[in-house]
Amino acid sequence: MKFLKKSIDTIFFIKVAIDLFLIVFSYFFSYLVRFEFSISRPDLLSIRNTLPFILLIKLIIFYYFRLYRAIWRYVSILDIINLAKAVFVANLVIILAIFIYNRFEGYPRSVFLLDGILSFLFLGGARLLIRIHYSSKSPKDFFPFLGKTFQGKPLLIMGAGQAGEKVIREINDNPKIGFYPMGFLDDDQTKIGRTLQGVPILGKIDDISKISLDFEEILIAIPSARGEQMRRIVEVCDKSGKKYRTLPAIGELIDGSVSFEGEAMRTWDGSPDCQSSRKTLCSCRR
Repeated sequence: MKFLKKSIDTIFFIKVAIDLFLIVFSYFFSYLVRFEFSISRPDLLSIRNTLPFILLIKLIIFYYFRLYRAIWRYVSILDIINLAKAVFVANLVIILAIFIYNRFEGYPRSVFLLDGILSFLFLGGARLLIRIHYSSKSPKDFFPFLGKTFQGKPLLIMGAGQAGEKVIREINDNPKIGFYPMGFLDDDQTKIGRTLQGVPILGKIDDISKISLDFEEILIAIPSARGEQMRRIVEVCDKSGKKYRTLPAIGELIDGSVSFEGEAMRTWDGSPDCQSSRKTLCSCRR
């Protein structure tokens, strides 16, 4: 426990140190931008006099907004929104304090507006870079002109909705899964031609025979599909001659309406287990 607590404390201080450096850099860079990269001596004195106060206010508010409890390698949109709130409140407090203290005499207002924008960009950018660093993706995945890397079995996903998005996220975060998403099929006409998590939506489910992708397996990521809809999808998969599986909803796993009994994977054979009770995750084969 002592080792764990020491490790957590070390990470906390590293995060604070990174933010301190970026806050200082952002504030100084704001002056550089405001005065076209030529800072006078009086402005340097202004920076020196206000910097300790700015660091103190920002760190207190960042701590209040729990920015240092977030795990940066898993930073999410909600974390970035929380950062934006913290930066906005911190800069608002700083602006009000300086206004009350001396009505901004000797302090350009635009610097504090620039500092708020730059602070958010630098602090958010640092968190996103750490997320990217710990991602399983290679530089080629982020820069397509280098040529994408393909690792694992090529996978075609049916359903470009929330379940499909979660599948892509999990594949990206967990390379041990051993699949590479090649594309989506979805019956929503408005989605065709667009991308989801960088994966193209190629056409409707019935268009499976028309696509030119060389995929090995199909994942049916439409947990809401029932009865006729699911039978139609299974028929399409059967005609493709490829191995296929279906995915239950995450909510069903959490609330217990779907559970794993016996074998974790079952063959889709039209049995009541697969069609109505959906008590297993069905692995479907031709």
